[in-house]
Amino acid sequence: MGTETGDFDFELSYEWLMNGLSAIWQPFLLGCFVCGAIASMTGYMIMRVYWRLHVVKAWRKRKLKRST
Repeated sequence: MGTETGDFDFELSYEWLMNGLSAIWQPFLLGCFVCGAIASMTGYMIMRVYWRLHVVKAWRKRKLKRST
C-alpha cells in the first residue's frame, strides 16, 4: 500500500483509537472488506445449496404422497 512497516503497540483506549488507528486505517479497511466479501460469498453459497436440498426433499415428499 506504499507505506513502510514499523513497530506497532496496541493499547485499547480512546487515545490509541484516535492516534494509532489513523496510521493503519487503510490496511484495516482492506482486510475488513476482504473478510466481508469472502464471508458473504461463502454464506450465499451455503444457503443456496441448503435451499436447493430443501426444495428437492419437499418435491420428493410430495411425489411420494401423490403416488400413494
